[in-house]
Amino acid sequence: MQHISAAYYIFRRHPFRWILLGLLFGAMSNLLVGIFLLPNFIRIVRASAPEDAPPPELGDLFRLDYISDDIVTVVVWNMALFAGICLCGIGTLIVAVLGVWTQHLCADRLYAPIDCLRASYHHGKSNAGEIIITLLTFFIVFSLLVFVTCFLGVIVVTPLAIMSLERFYASNRDAIIAAADAAGVPRLVESH
Repeated sequence: MQHISAAYYIFRRHPFRWILLGLLFGAMSNLLVGIFLLPNFIRIVRASAPEDAPPPELGDLFRLDYISDDIVTVVVWNMALFAGICLCGIGTLIVAVLGVWTQHLCADRLYAPIDCLRASYHHGKSNAGEIIITLLTFFIVFSLLVFVTCFLGVIVVTPLAIMSLERFYASNRDAIIAAADAAGVPRLVESH
């Protein structure tokens, strides 16, 4: 619940902007391009987390600075999920839990696309219980919010769910990187 509280704290500073951002992201998802914009949404949440951060900008959702890596990461993630479907469906749940940080690591620009999935896996295999419990908590809370508001809450749930997951990632970031380092997952070298 602490991650949902932290997300709500960010949300309530600029609720109208977050609702617009969530609606825009939802519209892009319906056009089947929204999934490629998820790392940008995560970057927007991170930039908005500090107390003195400016309101989120809708245009930041469409920043194309790292779009090639974002697209490749999403494709790798979806291929892993599809492979999980081929394993009687249960594999998809396993991939979803172990690869939950793939998009967040991509947003951080720490690893190459395939290595984002590998880094997430190395952390997830040792922390699957915590991840499952937290994801189930998110699912229950956000489902109740949508149900109780007669589905009007979905306009708030979209940004709030992404924010909550990002806050969960932020609290585990050091452990995720340490697990990836221990497994020998190579980091990206940024050219300056």
